[in-house]
Amino acid sequence: MRKRSGETRFEKSLHDELKKNGIWFIKLKPTITGFPDRMALMAPGRKVFVELKGLTGVVSPAQDKVHRQLRELGFHVLVIKKGEYTVSGAYDLILFALLKKS
Repeated sequence: MRKRSGETRFEKSLHDELKKNGIWFIKLKPTITGFPDRMALMAPGRKVFVELKGLTGVVSPAQDKVHRQLRELGFHVLVIKKGEYTVSGAYDLILFALLKKS
């Protein structure tokens, strides 16, 4: 059996918690360098982009640029670092962003 990395285990737990509460957490395969790699969706028509980072992960200059551009277009972009949030804390952060009016 393959061992999961810390980020993957965290991502799986977060995915399960969001799904249990009716929120889709989709892993994207972006073709644009720096684009967030996950998206959370909730009815009615709410969306937030999420970048998950492991314990030592940092946002690259390309990611910083794209995140800034997405925010300028009115989208919520969250960067969640595993060592800074529990699964429950990350869930709350995503839910708050989904519920926040643009």
